Amino acid sequence: MRRKAFVGLAATAILAAGLVAGTATTAQAAPTNCKIGATYGLGLSGAAGKCTSGTGAYRVQMKCYDGTRNIWRSGNWATGGNWTRVNCEKWEVGISAHMQTMSA
Repeated sequence: MRRKAFVGLAATAILAAGLVAGTATTAQAAPTNCKIGATYGLGLSGAAGKCTSGTGAYRVQMKCYDGTRNIWRSGNWATGGNWTRVNCEKWEVGISAHMQTMSA
């Protein structure tokens, strides 16, 4: 009986170690070396960016102001060094922009 309990505990420990190692690997897979550029002005606000290292997906997001409230606009999800772009509507002004990343 003790031997079965020990084997069960050892298997649980190995499985738990594998899950922790898997988590660390996933965290390392996030896109890196990301660059973003933005322009601000009524009818001119937009942003573009790309990540050139790592794996996973990324998109640029811009906070736009329509005169009464802030609205987050999101660009397309991109991978592998491809560009992602977003624009505010013509009647909005861009406030800020950032890159959102998602691990593979």
